[in-house]
Formats: sequence, structure tokens, C-alpha cells
Amino acid sequence: MTPTPQELKRGKFTKKNLEQAVAMLGEEGYLVLQELVPKPLLKEIRQAMVPVHRQFFKKRPGPLERPHAFGKGHGIFGVRPPREMPFMDPQIVANPVVLQIIEQVLGPDFIWDFYNTNNSWPGSRVQHVHRDLDPLFDNLPHPLPAAAMVLSIPLVAFTARSGATEIWPGTHLFPGPYPGSDRNFDAVASDRPSRRMLSPLGGVVLRDPRMWHRGMPNRTGKVRTMLTLIYRRGFLASARAMGIRREVWDQLPERARHMLRFSSVD
Repeated sequence: MTPTPQELKRGKFTKKNLEQAVAMLGEEGYLVLQELVPKPLLKEIRQAMVPVHRQFFKKRPGPLERPHAFGKGHGIFGVRPPREMPFMDPQIVANPVVLQIIEQVLGPDFIWDFYNTNNSWPGSRVQHVHRDLDPLFDNLPHPLPAAAMVLSIPLVAFTARSGATEIWPGTHLFPGPYPGSDRNFDAVASDRPSRRMLSPLGGVVLRDPRMWHRGMPNRTGKVRTMLTLIYRRGFLASARAMGIRREVWDQLPERARHMLRFSSVD
């Protein structure tokens, strides 16, 4: 979906478009919103990630050009972004259009307690199929409503060549934690239809974390990075609340502060 200029200015979808967005997210397990974040801001954040990546690799064995020499062995890795501007820009962490949809799905008292990046280095390999969160309860006769939402914000265009995530729409509604006792999604995913999570620069993707997915090879010459934020229903407040400097806290809108109400402010 692409918000209209009027919707972007108001920071909210019309009632009809909001209902359509929520329905698509509920049925498919993901939703791409195009032209939502200003490209200059994304380019600024991408540039700010360069020293963050360098610092990350200083703490790991193996040369920079071979990140798959350590870790899980596929060249896809998470790096924590600084809790500073521009990473904490309200258009990223508290985009009103995104929050309008999340509120409809998770209720008005949701929290934000996870912020990371997902990076695919050039030459990365196929990741295993997995889901980020299991259902709250195992093997119910019917799936429960979503308890959390993942927001992915690409810092480069997500294309098949850059390693756009492969997803299995509808699998968020699978009631059990795994399709078998061996906790192996790969064994059954090949029999189900999949798509690639394509998004142009400036777009974002909302995803139910129960949906099956996997990282794909990055065949470009540049690292593919996306910001990853997780929002949860308020009763799932975890001990992973973030620490935020007062200077950054003061630049956040009230809505963002409410989402971060369990975080420490120094």
C-alpha cells in the first residue's frame, strides 16, 4: 500500500484504507507500506551505520569481507544501532502511520522494547527457515490474534538481488510452535508457496513475527541493512527495556515515550 500525500500529511490512513491495511496484515501476515520514510533520512542512517559495522567486526574474529567465517555461518547478522539520532528519529521509531496500524492490531497500550538491525553481507548464504516468535500457547484449535509486530525499515532497496527476505504468507496462523516435533521448518516449507519481501527505498514492512521466513543471499557488492523494531502488547512488557539518554528522550514525541515507558532514562 502507498499512503496518499494527504494521509502522509495527516499522519494517518483514512478509515477505509486503515481497515484494508489491517485486513491484509491479518490475512497475509505482512504488509508493505511504500514511500513512507524520507529517503534522505534513510541515507543518513545508512552512512551512520558504517562506523557501527566497523566496531562490530573489531570484536569478531575473521576479516571484514568474510563475516560468514563466524557466527551462524550464513553471513546474516544483527548489529545493535546506537540509541541516538538519527537512529531514534521519530519518523523511524514512532511513525504515525505505522503506529496507527499497530494500535489497531495490538491495542492502544502496546510497548516498544526491541531495536536492532538485520544485515546481509555480500556473499551471504541462505538462512534456515524460522519464525521470530512462537504462538503464546501451543496447538490451540484456532490461532490467537497477534501479540507482537515486527517493523522492518530497509536502508537500501529490498530486491531479490540484494537478498530480500523470503516469507511464507499465512503461516502466522499455524497454531502450533513448529510443524513437527523436530523443530524444523525447512522440511515442510518447500511444499508451501513463498514470496520475497520486496520493498523500495522509503518503504517499510510490518510483519507478524510468527510468520515463517528466512534471509536470502546478497548478490550485490554492498551490505544490505534493515532496521528492526518489535512492538508488543502491553501485558508482554519484558526485562529488555532500553536505556535512553535524556537528551534523546527529550526529542521524542509523547507517543514514543509512552511506548518506552518501561525504559530507563539517564
